[in-house]
Amino acid sequence: MNPDEPLIFQQPVTLEHLRFGAQVQVPAYMMQTGRLTADYRPDLDRIVYRLTAQILARKLVEETQIAELQVPSSWWQRCKHESWLGRHRPAWMRRRWPVRWTVMRQPVTFTRYATFPDAGITPPQLGAPVIYETVQQMPWVAERATPEGGDP
Repeated sequence: MNPDEPLIFQQPVTLEHLRFGAQVQVPAYMMQTGRLTADYRPDLDRIVYRLTAQILARKLVEETQIAELQVPSSWWQRCKHESWLGRHRPAWMRRRWPVRWTVMRQPVTFTRYATFPDAGITPPQLGAPVIYETVQQMPWVAERATPEGGDP
């Protein structure tokens, strides 16, 4: 590559205005319970159109599980765990100064529905079900865990 050549080539460009559109087909009964909103998202610099409506659904299962996340207790503990020196230190040093961990727990509720988006509100037929899952999160709860390979 010649160092005298510019890295960015400048050429005139002609742009045109084109019409753009999007189309979505939904069941006709959604006109009864449907709502169309338009929101401006400054983080995306876009307008987001949202169509919401009521549909028929049957709850299949609701289950709560505890999500658990184990992290080093501080930046120093993370350094001991992830640095080259931390990974290659002798076994006696790992036993003497183990990495201390914090365990964070959060209950998460999962709800699964069989939905019938093609069924009317007063349906003669329900149509094929579509599985729909929701997740409800609670705040994280932190507690100190046992250090790596030893007592607290």
